Amino acid sequence: MKEPNMNIKIETPSLFQVIDMQRDPPLGVTVTMAPMHMKRSAGPEEIAAVKAVIALGKEVALSLFASWLYDKLKGNEAKVTIGKEEQSFDSKGKILKAVKKHYKKRK
Repeated sequence: MKEPNMNIKIETPSLFQVIDMQRDPPLGVTVTMAPMHMKRSAGPEEIAAVKAVIALGKEVALSLFASWLYDKLKGNEAKVTIGKEEQSFDSKGKILKAVKKHYKKRK
């Protein structure tokens, strides 16, 4: 397998969100869930972050990817890191701009 052109890290309190992202990524996109460590607690449940890495290949359509990522993350408390910068996305345009910026650096 070729080395991905770019990685995006996602942290979310929802395991199901990551599983959903793994089910139907766009062509050229790979979603991998990081290993998780669970801890029992006697008190109220705490939601630990589920971590995933999204790898973008060279053939991925960036605008399609940005729309897909926005649709998967909208309304959720996900933390997204592209490169070394944590991103806050409230629109598809902001996602596309950040992805294009870091994608070009990797070429």
